[in-house]
Amino acid sequence: GAMSYTGNVADPTKGKYNLEYYMKLADEFVDMGVHSLAIKDMAGLLTPAAAKMLVGALREQHPNTPIHVHTHDTPGTGIASMIAAAEAGADVVDVAIDAMSGMTSQPSMGALVSMLAGTDA
Repeated sequence: GAMSYTGNVADPTKGKYNLEYYMKLADEFVDMGVHSLAIKDMAGLLTPAAAKMLVGALREQHPNTPIHVHTHDTPGTGIASMIAAAEAGADVVDVAIDAMSGMTSQPSMGALVSMLAGTDA
């Protein structure tokens, strides 16, 4: 089940699209029998704090459902958000080859690989 991400779950003043909204949506998807949950951040709004909060809550509530995170690097925080998502329990994060990454594309694969070199990730 794909959830189109908007707002900022890390900011409780943002209204309708809060953590509770996404958790309820994920529950509905899992109850329908989806094989995975996808967070589709089409505008690069998913901050590292929001990625950690949302993916962590999804992982806790649905420990056996794969989680896939897709973002765009429009604000330049995509790598940090993908690392936060992975650390919080995402199974898949999308990146792009370096020459085609950044801005309205996905975060840089080379940057992600470099940042994770020498770690257990």
